[in-house]
Amino acid sequence: MTPATALIPGLDGIVTHGDAERRREAARRIADLFFEDAARLRPEHVNLFDGLLIDLMPFADLRARIDLAERLSRLDRGPRNVVSRLARDGDVAVAGPLLRRSMIDESELIELARHKGQDHLLALSERASLSTDVTDILVRRGGRDVVRMTAANAGAQFSDQGYSGLINRASFDGVLTLTVGKRRDLSDDHLKRLLAGSLDVIRRRLLDVVGPERRIKIRQAVAELSGGLDSTTTLAYAKNVGHECYALTFDYGQRHRDELAAAAQVARRYEVARHRVARVDLAALGGSSLTDATRPVPRPDGVEQIGDAIPDTYVPARNTVFLAYAVAYAEVTGAVDIFIGVNALDYSGYPDCRPEYIAAFEAMANLATRAGVDGRRLRIQAPLLHLDKAEVIRLGTTLGVDYGATHSCYDPAGGRPCGGCEACLLRARGFANAGLSDPAVAR
Repeated sequence: MTPATALIPGLDGIVTHGDAERRREAARRIADLFFEDAARLRPEHVNLFDGLLIDLMPFADLRARIDLAERLSRLDRGPRNVVSRLARDGDVAVAGPLLRRSMIDESELIELARHKGQDHLLALSERASLSTDVTDILVRRGGRDVVRMTAANAGAQFSDQGYSGLINRASFDGVLTLTVGKRRDLSDDHLKRLLAGSLDVIRRRLLDVVGPERRIKIRQAVAELSGGLDSTTTLAYAKNVGHECYALTFDYGQRHRDELAAAAQVARRYEVARHRVARVDLAALGGSSLTDATRPVPRPDGVEQIGDAIPDTYVPARNTVFLAYAVAYAEVTGAVDIFIGVNALDYSGYPDCRPEYIAAFEAMANLATRAGVDGRRLRIQAPLLHLDKAEVIRLGTTLGVDYGATHSCYDPAGGRPCGGCEACLLRARGFANAGLSDPAVAR
């Protein structure tokens, strides 16, 4: 019993010895008296009613508690202890209105979020505003409905930890992915992480709902561009699916330097965001007829003579070096996707063109980079990996690729392809099988 009950004659006797009906009636009358003048009551009067009602609360039935909680939830200033008691009520029909709307101290909201069940958390997630301390708990403890409602709440604030939790849970929940993706306060980095972990169908829907300026930011990609047939087709593909591309070309001491001019021409044609030429002196290491002028470029008798053995045109660890640069460039530009034009069907037996190599490098990149550790998962995109050369050419043709501007030959003379190296033979067979003429040869 509080001192307040002693201020009304007979009330302390009702609280102590009255029957259930008299106690309920006393609680109803005092509540009605409070609500008649609630807006004009001074703080000390509100505290008085708080003391009166708190003693009668244990005797109020469910219907009375629901009614009282609903009426209190609509006040800007209510009896603090009564509100706290009702907000902790085990029945969400009582606690819900107060959890959704009433003035509850931040410390108490945090305590409620830590200990109440899912129905109470769902009501709490509907509040007009939620601090990062509360949403951290809701994201961690909440079930699917709680987390979805919290993410949809425009008045909810999220810490970096909270957003990381939402993004992790969204990887198993397409509805949550779209809900989080629509938030105005979601950073570009968080949106990239959300996209990286989503299924293709959800990713496409999410890209449809974000604005064009933001879409450009989150669709940044690094594309390796040699100026050859495969890398040009890959760049065209990346542009076609909506990426803003940062092209990366390597001057690595190759003897077929005509491809550098081809790469520059292709980059201009596709209006890439930026075209960088990285100088990496692989010729200083040697070990390949492409970087050592003293070693002749192999010329098989025909395309059928190209076997599975690794040829002399293999440049030691070339794709590993190139992809390492591309990963670094992705971290600098904020890109998530890295496009490379490797092909595992019509190729010269290079070990760094195989699917298992691409998968292993992607795993390594996400272990060894700040982007990967921070959750912005990098993806190595190799859209041509399982296509033969004819299929690559057909794809590029549908995308409008000008193959006359590309260069594949390992040993050109006077700007023209030799026609006898492995690259020329594979290219010629690809065009023949595609039923097309090669515009680079016809020039």
